[in-house]
Formats: sequence, C-alpha cells, structure tokens
Amino acid sequence: MDPLPSLAGRCISGGRLNLAKALSGGFAIQQASYSWVPTNGMTGITLTDDGVSTAQALPFVFPFGGRQYTNLYVGANGLIGFTNVGLGATGNMDMPTTAAPNASCALSGTT
Repeated sequence: MDPLPSLAGRCISGGRLNLAKALSGGFAIQQASYSWVPTNGMTGITLTDDGVSTAQALPFVFPFGGRQYTNLYVGANGLIGFTNVGLGATGNMDMPTTAAPNASCALSGTT
C-alpha cells in the first residue's frame, strides 16, 4: 500500500494498493485457464455522448452500501451505478463525495 496524503481520511487505508510491490514480494503470477463468454444473443447497450442506459436487470441481488440492488445503469463516461443519478457527469471530481453520483463505481484505464 502506498500512503497518499490526498486519500487521508477518505478511505480506510489512506492510500492505494500498489500491485507491483505486492507481486514483487515473493508472489508469482500463475497461468489460469479461461474461456471467452460468447456474445451470441446478448443485447448491446448503445450510448452516445454522456448518455446513461436504462435499468439493466441483475440476475441476483447485489448488496452495496447497506442496500440491496437488482438493477445496474451504465454511463457512457465510464461510470456504472445502482441508481442513474449523476452517471452522466462529465467533470473530474474526488471520490468519495457526498454529491451525486453515489452508489456508483468508476472504471478507468491507464497506459
């Protein structure tokens, strides 16, 4: 874990997980079998600009933040959430925050 002053008091650890450190400490990556999930018969979600999908039914109840959710919403900007409030947000912001979107997760990639 790397302590980060910007995360102090915002999450339990006050830092971020450093996978390079974790994996270099005597752990080895092992190959695992996998298979592709066929997309035949799946319904695509078309999103434009900062759009948000309609409710996508989950095949199970998902406990999150002390609540039980049965739907998921997908935002074109990389957010998924259990409510559609604020998923079209386009500004950068610190998370967590008391402002919308809440009950959401951010997806990001780095190169």
